[in-house]
Amino acid sequence: QPPRLTKGISKAELDYIRDGGGLVDGDAPVKKEARQPLTAKDWKLVFHRKLIGVYLGQFAVTSTLWFFLTWFPNYLTQEKGITALKAGFMTSVPFLAAFVGVLLSGWVADLLVRKGFSLG
Repeated sequence: QPPRLTKGISKAELDYIRDGGGLVDGDAPVKKEARQPLTAKDWKLVFHRKLIGVYLGQFAVTSTLWFFLTWFPNYLTQEKGITALKAGFMTSVPFLAAFVGVLLSGWVADLLVRKGFSLG
């Protein structure tokens, strides 16, 4: 039950909880404000060139992750007849390669910055 309904709590205690960011009226109806429509400036930000790169990169990473987490192990066990233990080891290979790739890409990025290439 919310603090407001607790017996023996004083107004000063409720104010102290409220001032600290606590919810004392957890059961009160929520006031919903109308959503503000996106402006042209907002849409310009959504379609910014660098953000489109982020969207595509995130799509590629997520798609690859789910491929190797879900479809690939099933394919190895059901279609290729590999045991689940071997399939588990084989499924870990892309993740280990990605780990090495992340480390190498960080090293290459640092090297390029030291040589004077721009971050932007």
